[in-house]
Amino acid sequence: MVRLDALTSAPESEIAANAVAAIGHIAAREHAIDAAAQRLCPMLDRASRFVRTNALAGLAASGARCPDGAAERRALAEDPDDEVRGAAARAVATAATAEDQRALERCARNDASVDVASRCRGRFSTTLKVGPVLVFVVPQGSSEPRPDCAYGVVWEDGMLRLGSADRRGAFFEPMAPEGQARLVNLAQATREKRP
Repeated sequence: MVRLDALTSAPESEIAANAVAAIGHIAAREHAIDAAAQRLCPMLDRASRFVRTNALAGLAASGARCPDGAAERRALAEDPDDEVRGAAARAVATAATAEDQRALERCARNDASVDVASRCRGRFSTTLKVGPVLVFVVPQGSSEPRPDCAYGVVWEDGMLRLGSADRRGAFFEPMAPEGQARLVNLAQATREKRP
């Protein structure tokens, strides 16, 4: 994980977010709860919505929590981005305290996004099978895959992967979690400011 730490501050959203996801995956695989909290909790204050999403998903995957769980509950209640709040729901639901349960119930009743509200009611599986998947990227307004097209996909484990399609207009993920994958809107990526 040490080599990835420097990449989490890269000015490119794609590199930073993917490095944070890798830290979360490694921490989950190695049951490194303390290392996950130490590395991922400070990232919840980052400007990039993609980094915040993966930091929260990484906390959930590893079973880690920030001190008192306050940062995760704050992201759930206040973050302006739906993907971040959805990832926060997953993190808050991990070993939820009574205060966490109240935060999830408020979210389920009051969140402006139907998708986030349903995630606040949901149960999340932490033991997902993984396998290879090939995805063709068809941009909005097109009927065919396009090479070098930017994509963002959220896997069933809540982790977000950013990248660009290869010359076929596709990307290959050798260890994709089994289950549903969702595309995300990358329009904000170019407007984000780094601290």
